[in-house]
Formats: sequence, C-alpha cells, structure tokens
Amino acid sequence: MEAHVIDIEDEEGMKLLVDGGALSVWELLRRFGDPMAAAAIERVVRFPLAEVERALEVLIEHGIVQRHPARGRRRVAAYSSLRPMLVVQYRADDPDDRHRLEHWLPRLEFAIAQAAIRLQVVGDGTAVGEDPAMLRRSVRLSTHLGQQDAEELRSRVDDLVAFMRLLESKYAGADALDTFLCNYRVDLEVQPLAKPTPASALVTIRPASEDWSAVTEETNEEAGNLSPREREVAVGIVNGRSRADIAVRLGITASTVATLTKRLYRKLGVHSKSQLTKRLVGRHETV
Repeated sequence: MEAHVIDIEDEEGMKLLVDGGALSVWELLRRFGDPMAAAAIERVVRFPLAEVERALEVLIEHGIVQRHPARGRRRVAAYSSLRPMLVVQYRADDPDDRHRLEHWLPRLEFAIAQAAIRLQVVGDGTAVGEDPAMLRRSVRLSTHLGQQDAEELRSRVDDLVAFMRLLESKYAGADALDTFLCNYRVDLEVQPLAKPTPASALVTIRPASEDWSAVTEETNEEAGNLSPREREVAVGIVNGRSRADIAVRLGITASTVATLTKRLYRKLGVHSKSQLTKRLVGRHETV
C-alpha cells in the first residue's frame, strides 16, 4: 500500500488531517489490519456511532479506507485501511506554501496528538515525537504492552482482585455498613487494540520534489509561465505518468489533473503530450 499524499494547497485534504475523529478511526483500522464493523469501532474508540459513521464516510471519500459490503457470514458492512501513512507535500520555494505550512502545522500537531499518531516534519524544522498516551478524566488509558509488561499487568490485576475480595468480605454479613461516605466502582478492561505495527512516522510533512533532470534551461524558461502545480503536472506528463498516477502523487483528483493539463496546454500553446514533450524537453514530435 502506498502513502496517501495530500498537497498543502488541498483545503479539503488538510481539513481531514485536523479531523481528530477521522484520524482516530483510521489509526485503529490501520493498526488492526482486518476489516471491522462500525459497531466494533465504536466500542474501541468510544465515539457515538453517528460520529464513527461520519468519520468512515470522510475516510472513504478520500480513498484512505474501503468498505466491505455485507456478504456470506458477514452480516453487516466492515471497513479496513487502504493507506499505511499520510504525507503532506509543500513546495519549499513557494512563499505561499510556506505560509500555509505555518498556518496548518500547529493545528496538525494538536489533532494528530489527540489521535495518538506521530507527526514528522522532513527537511523543514524539527521532528515532532510521538505523543504519549492520553489520560482522560475517566482514567481511560491506551498503551502498548510488551511481553514483560503483560506479565506485570497480570500480576497487578491479581493484586487488585484480591484487594477487592478483601473489601467484599470485610463489609459483608454482620459487619456490613449501613451507609458509606463514598462508593467507588472499579472497571478494568484490557483488550488488544491492534496487531503489532512497526514504529514509523504515520503523518509526514515533506517538501515536494520532482525529477527535472531531463529538462533543459529552455524548459525552465518555458515553464516559468506556469504555476507550481501546473509545472508538476507538466513534469508528470513529460515523464510518461498517467493522469491517475499524477493525481495520486500530488494528492489531488484526476479531474483536477485534467483541468490543470488543459490550462498548461493553453499557456504553452500545445495540444498533445507529444507537443508538450517537444516544447519542454526539445524532443522531436513522432508520428
């Protein structure tokens, strides 16, 4: 599975990255691996079912999660992750993109930390380490257990159960108290949240890069009239990439690639891929 690439100019894509609910659902599916029903996701992330369903629809729309329809023994639809990580691309030499990065980065750090996902900034600034597990008022703590940790937990749970048995017997029968100053309820739930996952930066911000090595100085002069996005599409076309491949690499839709292609063709006065190649790279048009 390839990373899902989002261009920093893509407003809807960037909104996904500050959607804590959607990120939490995606992270659960990514780590669990096998398809999960919405009700099972609800039990783990403890969001209302309506919020889980909304998050799933957003993730499906962006091509990050897929739906498996009810079939055979599966009585309800299930969902699984399509992408192992998310990548935000920006153009380091574009002042507008630098401004967008400064605008989005604080919001990304907060939302990604809430979803217990790591954020890494490559080639610009310092990497932001993995946020520690979130301890909420309900004392709900999610963490990762190694073999030794599991043994230690088992021992401590045994101690807790023994203590609760002691209290139960102490205040039962003839020694039962008429009133209590305060009643406490202890709920302890331990379950595997996911399969083991190699440590990696799951959301990465990196400068966009394309190979312009085959392009001459005339190319740069010709392409100077194009916007940064049009230049990237032009490079993809010259390098023989399909419209779908360019869309995936740039984190935009295929229809957007088509619109940009028409626009750059018009600016350069060309009408085909071969004419574009001849114009930018200096190759002769073939019949």
